[in-house]
Amino acid sequence: MASGEAQHVKSFERLKANTVSFPPPHIWAKTLAEDVGCALTEDQARQLGAALEAAYVYDQALVQLMKGGYNAEKNRNDWIDSQQLFYLCDPRVHLITDDSKIRDRCKTSDQSERVILVSELPGLLGVKI
Repeated sequence: MASGEAQHVKSFERLKANTVSFPPPHIWAKTLAEDVGCALTEDQARQLGAALEAAYVYDQALVQLMKGGYNAEKNRNDWIDSQQLFYLCDPRVHLITDDSKIRDRCKTSDQSERVILVSELPGLLGVKI
């Protein structure tokens, strides 16, 4: 986990310093796969990029936040939040969280409708409180 957080901070610091630009989804996905020792074809990278849409959009949102002073080092736990969004590649999976920032940051993704806030559960289950 520590190495993942460190890589997250390093990547976003390079983006902040403008030494790299935020890549399109298939390049982003290919880089993720390479980081764990997997080589993907272009077709596989496109499929993975599409499957991880919410995580990609979340990372894009962090890049936008950097323009307003976002500090990746002080927000290392954002890497963990983005990793949770990987589960949404399975259309049967929903993420239940009490952290509205996760959904807010991936709201332009079609997968964001499967990020459910704990406060919304009673209504979704038809339970009156």
